[in-house]
Amino acid sequence: MEIVHFINEGDAYINRYVHMLLHTVDEVDKGNGNGRWKHSAATTAAQLRAHIGDASPAIIHLHGQPGMKELLGIGRLLSDTLRIVVSPHGVLSAWNRKGGLELSIYQSLVKRAYVVVAQSEIERKEIETLGWNNRVEVVTSPVYSKLTNAQAVAQSLTDIYNKVMRSYVRPLLSEESLRALSLILNAGASRTADFVREAVSEVEWGQVEWERIIVYAYYEGVVVYLYYGIKTLGLTLPDSTILLAEQLARSKGMIDVEAISCYTADDFRLPAPATDADVPTLLSVIQQDMVRQQLPLLRIVELTELMLSADIDDDVVSVQLADDRQKKSLLASLMWICAEQTELTEGFMVMPPIDNNLTKQLRKLIDKNMTL
Repeated sequence: MEIVHFINEGDAYINRYVHMLLHTVDEVDKGNGNGRWKHSAATTAAQLRAHIGDASPAIIHLHGQPGMKELLGIGRLLSDTLRIVVSPHGVLSAWNRKGGLELSIYQSLVKRAYVVVAQSEIERKEIETLGWNNRVEVVTSPVYSKLTNAQAVAQSLTDIYNKVMRSYVRPLLSEESLRALSLILNAGASRTADFVREAVSEVEWGQVEWERIIVYAYYEGVVVYLYYGIKTLGLTLPDSTILLAEQLARSKGMIDVEAISCYTADDFRLPAPATDADVPTLLSVIQQDMVRQQLPLLRIVELTELMLSADIDDDVVSVQLADDRQKKSLLASLMWICAEQTELTEGFMVMPPIDNNLTKQLRKLIDKNMTL
């Protein structure tokens, strides 16, 4: 994966800082046993496009405030897999900040940044006061302070880059990893491998991105199902991966573990289980989620668990929903979503699945649930 440091060629301080960083950060990354990052620098939008491959998740680290043309070019390049980190280097301080359209475009990039990197606590407070982005980290520059050095800066930034790539992780998951996750969640919800045994044999398990799956499952509220699904299917994973999944499955509420730390929206909360819910009650919870423009994967797995339960009775559900056309329509679309996300088959559905505009809306809410 590539990180492109975008710099204003005419700013001597930023040039000195970035070139110091480029000389150090690769060494630090390899020293950590990763070697996952390739770092480079660009000074124009054209250079930026040349650096970034279409299929490779990457980060643009924007240093300072470039000119109008470059700002517009960067904005057009950003996507769910191409993320931005911003280091203002003082340009947002009251005495340096300039108004006009250029600042407005820069403001939009700061708002879209996964994190803003300040160089002091004073700069952090100035950035937070603006209210453009509350995800602010402090990494002191050795150009200004003798209390740090290039290696410490490189390590701090490497930790930040890793955290960025653990944030809103769903669009980064490969198709093979998403398929593996759907099978694991089916086994976790049913506590049996019987419903997915044949499909499990078709997965290339060596290509599954376990780190990303665990992060995704935790923040979507399904890590307990993930853990039990892994155990039920008898999958062979590295001990550290199993131990992490077990630790998360047994945790209550948010947990401070570096391996899963990521950036989230200001109002993010871990989804709470819909305890002892029947189908109508769970549908009400899902409707409330939709009003908030959310749909955590937990709701789909909970619905799958109900469908696979021996206690489910199609006739009872039909009577319960007889006078509620909205919930009946929602349930039909959710059956299709369950087939996509948890491999639920029609034989276990209380009504035929439908793929319509409502289904598309549900799919979009799932895909965008952890956006910043």
